[in-house]
Order: sequence, then structure tokens, then C-alpha cells
Amino acid sequence: MAELKDFEIMKQVDLSEYARKLSSCDLAVYMEKLTLERGEILPDPYNIGKNFWINDVKLWPNITYPDIYNYFVTSASFYSNEEIKCYKSIDSYQYFVCGHVQQVMFYNPNMGDLVYLMAKVLPSQRQGVKTEMYSTYLVVHNGGDKDGQIHTAHCTCMAG
Repeated sequence: MAELKDFEIMKQVDLSEYARKLSSCDLAVYMEKLTLERGEILPDPYNIGKNFWINDVKLWPNITYPDIYNYFVTSASFYSNEEIKCYKSIDSYQYFVCGHVQQVMFYNPNMGDLVYLMAKVLPSQRQGVKTEMYSTYLVVHNGGDKDGQIHTAHCTCMAG
């Protein structure tokens, strides 16, 4: 995990208003998600203008079930092997089926084969008529032998 001394690097990145409001601990985790193994830092997707995002499913990487499994079970460890086998019973899958995920947009930051997918997501528990949508993104390999491999994911919800 990124340490407080790494904030010098963070000062070099054009951070979104969202990122600047995070606690120091949450900001370190957020920056870790945007940092590649070779130390290069990806652009903060919440700071990319709306006119750069494209609504075209044909541009999306070929994300398959094994890519999702590898991200959640082997890297992020959110779910167990047994839960992934029964993915249709997982709440997040049911939320997707029920339309909680809105239009998915594509952005290519021209940093190798990595691209962004971003969508607005309805919260699982709505607070009255006015419901604030969460913003979520994936950084995914697009093309080559890593096509569809998820590099990282983030959501503006409490869980991040």
C-alpha cells in the first residue's frame, strides 16, 4: 500500500475534486489503484472531461468470466471461490440485472494497452426519492495477451 511519503508523487498528478476530498489513508489507496507496476501513474478518471468519454460497446475490451474471477478472487480477494461459482446469487450480479448499472463509457488514455470503462451506479439501498448515483470505473487491458485482464477498479461508494 502507498505510504504517506508517497504523497510527493501524488502532488504531480492532476487529481479530481473527488480524490482531493479523500482522507490521507483513502487517498493513498486510491493512488495505489492508479499506479502501474513500473511506477507510472494513470490519469485520475474523475478528472477527465466528459467529452473524452465514448459510448461505444465495440471499443470495450473482451472481459470474460475468468478475468472477473482473477480480479476478485486472486487479486482483490473480495469473494471466495465458492461465491464466484454461484455468481448469480451475489448481490452485485442481481443489481446489474435489475438495472443499477447505467450507461458504460469508454476512454483510452493512450498509455499502452490500458483503457477505462466508467459507469454511474445506483446505490443498493436508496435514501428516498432523490438518490445520488455512485461513479465507478475499471482499468482494463485492451488487446494483446492480457486482453480483458482487469488492472484495477474503484467506486465512489463507501466501500470504494
